[in-house]
Amino acid sequence: MNEKLIITPSEVVLLAFATTDHVRDAQITEAEILAAQQKFMIPVFGELWEVLCAGEHSDFTQEYIKPALAQFVKARVLPSLGAVTASGVVQRISDTTKRAADSDLQRMVRVAYDIARTLRGRAVAQLEAHPELYPEYDKQKNILHRARIDGGVVL
Repeated sequence: MNEKLIITPSEVVLLAFATTDHVRDAQITEAEILAAQQKFMIPVFGELWEVLCAGEHSDFTQEYIKPALAQFVKARVLPSLGAVTASGVVQRISDTTKRAADSDLQRMVRVAYDIARTLRGRAVAQLEAHPELYPEYDKQKNILHRARIDGGVVL
């Protein structure tokens, strides 16, 4: 199991949150990043992940991997942030804020997961369009080619 972070908490904040969200690096834990890597990225990228963690294909990592991973981390931490502002996860209403309803929070999490899956799919498409550039990637070991998850159910 690879326990090396491929993205820092500050990169997650920069890539996944708007500057107006007031999320601090300290609110993104290494444990959440590791969990997102293990659950959403390593099963897709397989042995290529070790190569990326070693610093190879850095342009690919910057352009494709980090934005997707940042969104997966965002989706995981939104419910537990307890605060995107001092009032919690909030929605903006003119110059004041109020705590977001659970349905709004759930929508924000769904949107973050949707963006993350789309960005991860873009990374996979790049790998599969240029296999000569990424010999460590094995399409047959990509879990997305062996299983499909729809509504939390593995099909």
